[in-house]
Formats: sequence, C-alpha cells, structure tokens
Amino acid sequence: MLALLLLSEARFSNYIRSLILSGLLSSLLILPLAQNGNMAKASASLPKIKDGNYLLALVTKETYLGRYAPGDLVRIPAYLSSREMSLRKEANEHLIKMYNAARLDGVTLTAVSAYRSYDYQKQLFESNVRRFGEKEANRSSARPGQSEHQLGTTV
Repeated sequence: MLALLLLSEARFSNYIRSLILSGLLSSLLILPLAQNGNMAKASASLPKIKDGNYLLALVTKETYLGRYAPGDLVRIPAYLSSREMSLRKEANEHLIKMYNAARLDGVTLTAVSAYRSYDYQKQLFESNVRRFGEKEANRSSARPGQSEHQLGTTV
C-alpha cells in the first residue's frame, strides 16, 4: 500500500490521471503474497486465466497465466527507457500519453521494467530464491505465470 500512501501526498496532476486511466496503476499496488512450496505444484492448483489477450486480465499470486505470450508486443520508445523493452501495443500508446502529460508537469518518466516472458520471470524468481530465500522471494517477486509483466501491460 506504499504506492497509495505516496500518491495521496503527491499533487493529482496529468500524469497521475493518465496512470490511473490507463490501468497502469494496478502494477504499483502491493498485494498480499501467497507462500507456496514447489513452483509447478503451486501453479497447478491456481485458477488459470483463460484469455491473456484481455487487457484487463487480473494476474495475481492467486491466478496463473501459464506460458501465455502477447502477440502484439511493440518496443517502448528509446526516450522512455535506457534499454530495449516491449509492451502490448495499446499499453505502449497509453504509456506515451502518460509520458507526454508528465513532461507538461515538468516530470520525466523512465521505464525500468516492462514485458517479461515466462522463462525470464522464472529465471528472475529462481535468482531471488537463491539470493534471499523462498519466503523473501515470494514477498518481493512473482513466480512465472503469476506476473503482470507477462501480460505486456505493466511498466
């Protein structure tokens, strides 16, 4: 809930409105985390998201995307990021609008993370387990198939 606390102190400017209207705000929320044992066993027991192409699909630690990969990924403009990243086409259009609105407020936004494949998320989660232990990895990152980044709609 830290993101909500910080937003309540910030002025409600154009880029915050764009963030909310584009649906990107949900990626800032800190949700309660499930603590599961075996990754394959845990994902098998979760409800599978039927349509990852639905832009408002809810991906949490209580649902599972499987190996879904979006078919409409586009590159985020270079001026928004220091490295190559991708988003779904519609999400990218909203990100650009949000960036432009932020610039009008004198704020420069930079994307640091965007679309992640199932395999990349698996490597990331396993790396966090090795570095911090499974309990902390469950608290601070998502298992593969349970990350909003896999939808290609999250920055």
